[in-house]
Amino acid sequence: MIWENTRVVIPITLDTDSKVMADIKSQMDGPSVNTYYQSARYYFEEKKDTNLALAWIQMALDKGGEKFWMVRLKAQILPSWSLQRCH
Repeated sequence: MIWENTRVVIPITLDTDSKVMADIKSQMDGPSVNTYYQSARYYFEEKKDTNLALAWIQMALDKGGEKFWMVRLKAQILPSWSLQRCH
């Protein structure tokens, strides 16, 4: 076959440095509003640490303003948090 002894070189270049530098900067700036929100939501939905879920949703609200979905999640967490504190 003709292809049997043929070699094709395709150069592939990626701008990994700028992507890594942007990721490092975002990580060093601390968690984003969305990270706090998603973490709080996961902890609440999976019935994990309600105190932490409430702290994280409050941080999301403090950093990102009172978005209705964040306020709703806090409203959902508060009854569970209150019950946990009573026991």
